[in-house]
Amino acid sequence: MVGSLVKTPFEVRKQLIQMYNHNVSIRDISYLTRVTCFPLICRDVLFRQMMLGVYYLTTSIEHKPLLKYSVPQITDFMKQRRAMTAMQGLPQESVHDLSYVFYEFHNYEIKTKITTRLTFLILANLLATVLTNPIDVCVSKMAT
Repeated sequence: MVGSLVKTPFEVRKQLIQMYNHNVSIRDISYLTRVTCFPLICRDVLFRQMMLGVYYLTTSIEHKPLLKYSVPQITDFMKQRRAMTAMQGLPQESVHDLSYVFYEFHNYEIKTKITTRLTFLILANLLATVLTNPIDVCVSKMAT
């Protein structure tokens, strides 16, 4: 939404140039920016929401943590850790308590094919353009 707000004066200027209004003062552009700010933000947020929604709906992601170390290495580490905690008088830790040491959590697998994702994104772009085009037309009329 902040990006839409920042881009509004440039969108208004683009609309004015497209309608052959080249000699427009900064004061007029700032007035037209205030007038067209809300519709432009609505259009931008609606378009982005549709694209992002389709992207998330069509992307199947599976999170698979992997072991960083082999099982014998983990066993040795746990033996050393338990011996240290016994000497210090601390409560013993389990493998689950130390999972952040043993697992690589940044392993993701995207199950959806790239062609399927791109096809749905192209279709979503077409649909979003058709649905937001009336807002664009209204903003053009408001700005000119």
